[in-house]
Amino acid sequence: MCNGNATGSIDLTVSGGVSPYTYDWSNDGAEHPDNDTQDLSALAANTYTVTVTDANGCTKTTSATITQPAALSTSTTQINILCKGASTGSIDLTVTGGVSPFTYDWSNDGAESPDNDTQDLSNMAAGTYTVTVTDANGCTKTTSATLTEPSALTLSTTQVNILCNGNATGSIDLTVSGGVSPYTYDWSNDGAEHPDNDPQDLSNLAAGTYTVTVTDANGCTKTTAATLTQPSAGISLSSTQVNVLCNGNSTGSIDLTVSGGVSPYTYVWSNSATTQDLSNLAAGTYTVTVTDANNCTKTTSATITQPSILTLSKTQVNVLCNGNATGSIDLTVSGGTSPYTYDWSNDGAENPDNDSQDLSSLLAGTYTVTVTDANSCTKTISATITESSALTLTSTTVNSTCGNPNGSIDLTVSGGTSPYTYDWSNDGAESPDNDTQDLNNMAAGTYTVTVTDANGCTKTTTAAINNTNGPTVSTTQINVLCNGASTGSIDLTVSGGTSPYTYDWSNDGAESPDNDTQDLSSLAAGTYTVTVTDANSCTATTAVTITQPSVVVLSSTQVNVLCNGASTGSID
Repeated sequence: MCNGNATGSIDLTVSGGVSPYTYDWSNDGAEHPDNDTQDLSALAANTYTVTVTDANGCTKTTSATITQPAALSTSTTQINILCKGASTGSIDLTVTGGVSPFTYDWSNDGAESPDNDTQDLSNMAAGTYTVTVTDANGCTKTTSATLTEPSALTLSTTQVNILCNGNATGSIDLTVSGGVSPYTYDWSNDGAEHPDNDPQDLSNLAAGTYTVTVTDANGCTKTTAATLTQPSAGISLSSTQVNVLCNGNSTGSIDLTVSGGVSPYTYVWSNSATTQDLSNLAAGTYTVTVTDANNCTKTTSATITQPSILTLSKTQVNVLCNGNATGSIDLTVSGGTSPYTYDWSNDGAENPDNDSQDLSSLLAGTYTVTVTDANSCTKTISATITESSALTLTSTTVNSTCGNPNGSIDLTVSGGTSPYTYDWSNDGAESPDNDTQDLNNMAAGTYTVTVTDANGCTKTTTAAINNTNGPTVSTTQINVLCNGASTGSIDLTVSGGTSPYTYDWSNDGAESPDNDTQDLSSLAAGTYTVTVTDANSCTATTAVTITQPSVVVLSSTQVNVLCNGASTGSID
């Protein structure tokens, strides 16, 4: 019935001959019928021959062939579990031989009965599964199939957290074991649910939770997450500053407040300072880099301002005329912080009360002002009001002589500002038109001049031209006693004027006084004029007439000669 079993039997029927019969079967291992039975059982498949001998020794031989079905054979094709712990395995059982129909009793059904057992198994977990196949003859065949599974897909991560809040310095080192390589990775931060080009490990990460799904070559997946942490707050910097009040000073300060990050902190300022706060600062921008215990840094800047420089400029009007109080100073203030106060050196007190910005009606001199702005910054400037030198007049006079208008005044002007104009009192009008600096050909008198310089400054002076009188002459004369004689004389007396004197008599035949004497003698009758010149060239002229008796007068009547050479004239 079952291949390989000894379950066959032969039921031998004998008739005829003379009983009793003896039987000699070929399978007894000996050619004798001892103990051979008529029928055989528990036979394996084979051909069995029996010789039957009756009581007469007659024999008859026959054969019977015990057959068997083909051996009951099983084979399995299995699909192992791809992913650890899954129930995706299957066993495809193939049965040959035996006699169908077949029944199946699998070891996983929990009971040793084939009820409802199927030939094939699916949705199986890893394990060894044994099946007993029973054919229609009750023949059985047992076989086993072991469904395998890969080791569990295992993920572990090593992470580097973000040291500095807000940075992207974190990393995740993913270690994968088990499953079936190669693996692909799908990280939650790639913006798409696919593993294309996702790396195994991540770097340059910000704080957050990163989930990765690892898929092995069998499509098995494993998901794990790593949460990168960061300090609760980044370094936060704020500053309070005190600006420079006065341009160019170093009175600024920065009070730096630091929070967040991980203390302790270190400080590096752009001016090389390493303290948290700064003082005694000039105007400028100061940058600090604060580093916390995790070497995280934060940079901030503070700009110390200052007012623009307090600048003073002045426009001055100098005193035009020496000794006047016509100067002024127009002060211009810029920069610093208004309002401004003013303390001038001419107010008699070092305080700015009532001091004005500008000054007027000033004498020549140096005036210094200290300007103080709203921040008490000061700036000092001086202005020197100048004046022209005093207008000075001097004159040199040449007196008139002999009562003539030949005096002169030579006026010298210094100081003031040239050019000068002149207004003399003798011009008949109070205007300097055509007035000259000096006067010539002037008669004796007092002359007043007003000199005006280019600034309109005036100076008046007076000069007197005195008269130097010329000589005075008187004469004593002796007339000619006899008409025609030369016995007259003139005795000239000179007074006044300035000696020495020279004399020029009209009878010397030349208009020069050379060798002219003061007195004349041996004079014929006639008029003699003398010009006396003194040392100033003043002259006095007088005439003296030397008289004589009348001449003895004779009268005649004459007849002139009519013809040359003739002697026809006559005197009566």
